[in-house]
Amino acid sequence: GDKSQSSTHKKGRRGTRLRELTINRDANQRLPIQFDMQTGKALGEHSTKFTSYVALLGRSKVSILIDDWEHVPEMVKNQIWQSIIITYDVPKNNLLRKKWISYAGARWTGFKSDLTSRYIYGALGEKIPCEQYQFLDEETWQTFRKRRLDPTFQAKRKAAQEIQKKNVHPHRLSHGGYDKLEQKMIKEISSSHSTEDSNCSIITHPPRHEKWKRAHQRPSGDYTSEEVQSVAKRIDELVEQSTQGLFIPQGREDILTVAIGRPEHPGRVRAAGRGVGIRQFFGPPPRYYSKLHLSETEMESLKKDIRKEIKKEVYSELKKELLLDMRAELASMSVKPTVAPSEPSPIRISTKESCDAPEGSEEVGPTILADCELYIDDPLEYLVALGKMYTLGSTIHHQKIADDMIRVVVVDVRDAVARIPVPTKEVQTVGEAPGNFILWPARLAKPIMLRNDTKKAKEVVNHSQQHPSTFQQLGAMAATIRMQPIQLDMPLEVVGRTKNIPFFLCQRDIFDILTGTDMICVSVIQLWLMYLHHLCIEKKNVNIYGFLDPVAIQSVGNKASEVQMYFIETFQNGNKEVYLAPYLH
Repeated sequence: GDKSQSSTHKKGRRGTRLRELTINRDANQRLPIQFDMQTGKALGEHSTKFTSYVALLGRSKVSILIDDWEHVPEMVKNQIWQSIIITYDVPKNNLLRKKWISYAGARWTGFKSDLTSRYIYGALGEKIPCEQYQFLDEETWQTFRKRRLDPTFQAKRKAAQEIQKKNVHPHRLSHGGYDKLEQKMIKEISSSHSTEDSNCSIITHPPRHEKWKRAHQRPSGDYTSEEVQSVAKRIDELVEQSTQGLFIPQGREDILTVAIGRPEHPGRVRAAGRGVGIRQFFGPPPRYYSKLHLSETEMESLKKDIRKEIKKEVYSELKKELLLDMRAELASMSVKPTVAPSEPSPIRISTKESCDAPEGSEEVGPTILADCELYIDDPLEYLVALGKMYTLGSTIHHQKIADDMIRVVVVDVRDAVARIPVPTKEVQTVGEAPGNFILWPARLAKPIMLRNDTKKAKEVVNHSQQHPSTFQQLGAMAATIRMQPIQLDMPLEVVGRTKNIPFFLCQRDIFDILTGTDMICVSVIQLWLMYLHHLCIEKKNVNIYGFLDPVAIQSVGNKASEVQMYFIETFQNGNKEVYLAPYLH
């Protein structure tokens, strides 16, 4: 019975010992091994066993009672390296030593985490790992177990688990990681070429966004999460746009970075494999890189400072100009009402001396100076009400009226829920304002000029609504842009297209416009053409000026003869007198 029971017992995976390497070392035979000298990666047929051997050295030669790799004595690290160069024919190179000693440390850290998960908090909690890992003794294990059960470590472990939960893009790679996945994809590409002259050496490595998608797919083809599926969809869109010239990957802002929406970590590159840093993969950053890739905290601080300076400078100038315009306007008007209201609203004048009475007879009522439009502080000048300006002394609600304030009564509510600039206990919103004297900043109150041609005024309003300023839209959105591009639609009539193809603006493009030191991209040129077309509409000469599509110019080729042929065909088929073409030759 015992014999049959032992024969059916499932054997688990034991610790790696690599005895054949010990035999070769005793025979003074060093195994050949090749490396990529730029990244330090092991290559060739012995690369897999080499990485396993380095991991074994990290586990077996370093005590698990040491807190972290930085506290491992340098003597122990030297012993690990000596064991490596005795067993393998490794070139003497500081980069290789740094890379593979670091890898041994990473495997040692992972080994301790594996022991904790399986033998302390996992299903093997009743067993000890000393039998499987013979370099561990029971005394060391019991000390390690006691430390891992300490409340301090449990709190640290829980915090790490919470951080891991925030990973919304979990991959499915196992041993070998992206390096093994890349070799697999290259073999698949090679096998798909059935011709005899196909050569694997000329097959380019798959782009990292394709490797990223593959690493996050299940065998069924489904992605590991909805967030991953969203990024994969965005990758496909950017690939399609790049083939059409609507998106051009530049340096560290390639397809994967833009699709995920976060810049690369300096110490590693997504989907590039272990040990590949950002400089090794992308090269040194361009001079303008420090301006574009700020941390979220630095970006928020920078935007706050910029807004503060803009308000300080622009508001000061606007205040002076608006006050001068307001005083000139009031001086040009008669003291008598400009337009007698057909249905005057009852105005509640305080009887508690919160407003002082005008000089002269008590029967003299408030004087209407002008009708006005009332706005609130907003970048797009948001109109919330129509009102009337009144003179009724120098105080209101027991407070002296400042020079930059006016007394108004709301007669036409446009936005009832909008908050008034100077709220009181009785009046907080525009909807509560009719029939009450309230204060309003003079810079936000614009006198309504009398117009005889109301039809013309309506046409102007309708015209402005049909052609909103693209720059206003961009300015309103620029403060919230990080890595997610803005999508804009190019009207068909601007460059004579037959199909509306959207284009995208990144935050870097806005920096290029502001600094004026770098070449602007095609998307910025498209935006500029939209603005010029808008000006032509305003000047009523849209039938004179036409614009050539920069995307079409880019698609016909880089030769001057091809571009000239495109120009001639456009001139012959078009109906404009003058054409502007964004072309640098």
